[in-house]
Amino acid sequence: MEVLLLTLALLLLISLLEVFFSARSEQKLTRTATNLSLLAISATLNTALLGAVVVSLPILLRDAGVGVLVVLPVPIWLTWIVGFVALDLFAYVWHRLSHQVQWLWRLHAVHHADPHLDVSTVVRAHPIHGMLTVIAAALFAAAMGFPPELLLWYQIVSTLVSLSHHTDLAWLQPRWDRRLSTVFCTPAVHRVHHSQHAAHHDSNYGGVLSLWDRWFGSYVADSPDAEIRFGIASLAKHRASNLLISLWLPVLLGKTKKAPEERL
Repeated sequence: MEVLLLTLALLLLISLLEVFFSARSEQKLTRTATNLSLLAISATLNTALLGAVVVSLPILLRDAGVGVLVVLPVPIWLTWIVGFVALDLFAYVWHRLSHQVQWLWRLHAVHHADPHLDVSTVVRAHPIHGMLTVIAAALFAAAMGFPPELLLWYQIVSTLVSLSHHTDLAWLQPRWDRRLSTVFCTPAVHRVHHSQHAAHHDSNYGGVLSLWDRWFGSYVADSPDAEIRFGIASLAKHRASNLLISLWLPVLLGKTKKAPEERL
């Protein structure tokens, strides 16, 4: 709940800033309303169907002495370092699977279907994909035996970084973006991931750290002079900014014949 409230507060603040200082894309009320509606549906379903059981699972198992970092004699400071890195690696793997596993991609494509990139895009996700993400993350955290405080802090850090990825504000100078991108995922690195071109949107999966993309061969450098077209070209005619169509996009994507450059 803390992370959700933080996300909503920052979304409101950054959205207001984007209205006056937008760097690239135009603000559209229907897009923002649709993206926030998807967040509301996901939050409601996660609470109603998953509830405290899935969220509390890692805590209950850790208290019961279950988990890799519980069994091994690891000092608490090392647990936090290893845990944070492991959570970020999990986020990378899950994100990459969401592009490479066909049925997961149809769900995750709702996020990529946004024809513009701004801070509201960060919460644009299909509710089913959101639920699967929560379940997968909870199972991973339970198996590893992460402290609940670590989970909360990683969620806060990853939320802040993700908001910075998607904002339409030119808040980071290009030279600093290039320097930071050697280790961290920066706005320039992530905007490549939202390109319509398959070679680009099937890259740069990292959440907080860009090291995973560099080490596992999925890193694509940003070209500052190149204009990136956001969204999914084959879905452009379906008005992806509409809420009902956004919820139905996984089915539409299954019926749409992809262009060669969009195939996974």
